[in-house]
This record gives sequence, structure tokens and C-alpha cells, in this order.
Amino acid sequence: MHGVKFEDQNCVFGKPESMTDEQCYSLPAKKTEHNGFPSIESVFELSDEELAIVNKTKRIRLGILGQGMPPVYLQAEQTRVDGELKSPEELKEPAEGNVS
Repeated sequence: MHGVKFEDQNCVFGKPESMTDEQCYSLPAKKTEHNGFPSIESVFELSDEELAIVNKTKRIRLGILGQGMPPVYLQAEQTRVDGELKSPEELKEPAEGNVS
């Protein structure tokens, strides 16, 4: 599973300087609000193997590095480019429109 660019992202979080490229990568994100609270959203794409596991177990594990668990939310993503629903395969092509 890895973070991917998405149409309404408005920032990118860089990896911590203390981590290597193998340990962490920059993450496209969107600073927004959720139910009246400041929030940050990111979009992740699953490999075929990961998707098969989720389809079988219907579970996703969330891990947070550190000593606490901040409030989080997870939701299914439907990616749109210029208002049109796109599949992950279509998004792997050089994008025309608002995805960069």
C-alpha cells in the first residue's frame, strides 16, 4: 500500500530527516476540515495482493508511529479527475487535468 497523488491534494508532507527513503516517503495530502475539525487527508492505493486480503478479511490495520493514537478516520476513496471517476490504472498514465 502506498500514498498516491489525488485531484484535490493541496500539500505534500516530506519524510522526516531521521528516516531513509526505504523507511518513509513524501506523502501527498489535503489540509481540510472533517466534521468541523481541522484534518489532513491522504489517499492510498492497494496492490492486487493487498486488495485480495482486504476482500477476504474485510479489515484494514491502521498504525501510528509514536506513543499515542490521535483521532483518525478511514473511508473508501473514489478518485475523480476533472469530475470524472477514474480507475487506478487510468491514474498511472500521465494525467491530463488537475492531478499532478
